Amino acid sequence: MPYKTGGGGKPELYNEENGEYTEEEKQKRNFSDFEKMLFHYYLECDNVDVPFPNYKWNNKNYCDLYIKHLKEEGINHYVEEAKLSYLLSYQEKHDKSTFLKDKLGYDEHTLYEDIMNNTDFNTAMYSELNKYGLKIIACTSLKSKNDGKIYLVTTVWEIKPNKRARFITLIPGGDKIWNFIYSTK
Repeated sequence: MPYKTGGGGKPELYNEENGEYTEEEKQKRNFSDFEKMLFHYYLECDNVDVPFPNYKWNNKNYCDLYIKHLKEEGINHYVEEAKLSYLLSYQEKHDKSTFLKDKLGYDEHTLYEDIMNNTDFNTAMYSELNKYGLKIIACTSLKSKNDGKIYLVTTVWEIKPNKRARFITLIPGGDKIWNFIYSTK
C-alpha cells in the first residue's frame, strides 16, 4: 500500500484507486482516539484533548464515549428561529404544526423556551456521524398550553467540533420510547 504525507507530516496508508484511507489506517486512527479518551478518563489526564469524532474513521463506540464526555461537561445547545418557524408552519410532508400549534398551543417563543429548558441531555444517544457533524437524539418534555398534559418528544441535535449542539428537529410520539428508557434507569 502506498503512503502519503498527512497532518503533522506523518505517513498515512491510503488506497491508490479511490484516495481513501485504508481500513488499517482507519483502525489505527480510531484506536489512537480511543487511547486519548482512556487517558482523559481513566488516568485523569486533563491535559489530553478528547478528539471530536471523525466520520472517516471513528465508529459508534467511540461516538458513544464522546457523547458521555459531553454529558459530563454539559452540552451547550442552541435553537435557531428559522427552525421554530418551519416547525410551526404547515408542511405537506411530515407536518408538525398541527401537533405543536393546534394540540399543544405553542408559538415560537414558548416552543423555544421549552426546547431550551426541557431537553434532558442525560438521555442523549448516538444517532449518526457524517461529514456535517455528530447527530444525537434526546428526550424533551413539552407541556401543552391547552390542557397542561406533558408530552415527551424526541429532539435531534447536531454537534460540531466546537462542541455546540444545534437543534435540528423534533419527532412527536416519543412517549413510549422515553417512558421505557426512564423506567429502566
